[in-house]
Amino acid sequence: MTSSFAAIRQPPGCAEPAPVGNGKIDEKRKGVLGLRRRLCARLWPRRLASVERINQAADFVRFVGDHEAAIVGEDRRQVWRAAYDRIDRPISYLEFGVYQGESIRFWSDIERHPDSQFIGFDSFTGLPEHWNACYTKGAFNVGGAVPEVPDHRVRFVKGYFQETLRPFLSGFTPRGTVVVNNDSDLYSSSLFTLTTLDHLLTSGSILIFDEFADLQHEWRAFSDYVAAYGRRYAVIAATADFVHVAMQIL
Repeated sequence: MTSSFAAIRQPPGCAEPAPVGNGKIDEKRKGVLGLRRRLCARLWPRRLASVERINQAADFVRFVGDHEAAIVGEDRRQVWRAAYDRIDRPISYLEFGVYQGESIRFWSDIERHPDSQFIGFDSFTGLPEHWNACYTKGAFNVGGAVPEVPDHRVRFVKGYFQETLRPFLSGFTPRGTVVVNNDSDLYSSSLFTLTTLDHLLTSGSILIFDEFADLQHEWRAFSDYVAAYGRRYAVIAATADFVHVAMQIL
């Protein structure tokens, strides 16, 4: 057991029963204790998960406190604009989670360099798994229809990231600054995207999150990625609630 859980004690009733009398336990009591142990075995992992969520919340609060100076407003477009003002052109903009295309349109509208490229990744058939009580598997389904964006620099890659990203990267050559906009919502999708794109996230690259304050998903994926890959970054823009955050890789 790691030191972070050193203060946690085993729940009452989960320990092995002490011998009674000559060391034998009557069958009835043994059955009751066995049932109790089975129940504890199911409940104890939930307690560990609760502790982990408390730790994540504390880490997030510290993160917010350390980066309050990066707050630029209440709207995610303010975050996008602040990030855009920090980068050199042209750009290679990779978006994960397109839905109806609001953000990829924004970026292709403000960035007019002819060599910039904008690629949106999405299945367009909804979330591949449950996200939360409001958005379950299949949420954001647009029937497979990609957005209409009248810009030849914009293209879309249909399918789940785990199926499309590696084949795409095998023939991809970035131009200028790499900008990654992660709006994939889920922990699994976010972590896969970050780790698969790690070799492209060089100094100066921009990383944007659209649901950063979700402690069980985008925040956790970012934290695990940074810890595993030893990445350094600077937070350059955020909304006041830190749901939308942009950072620059150092």
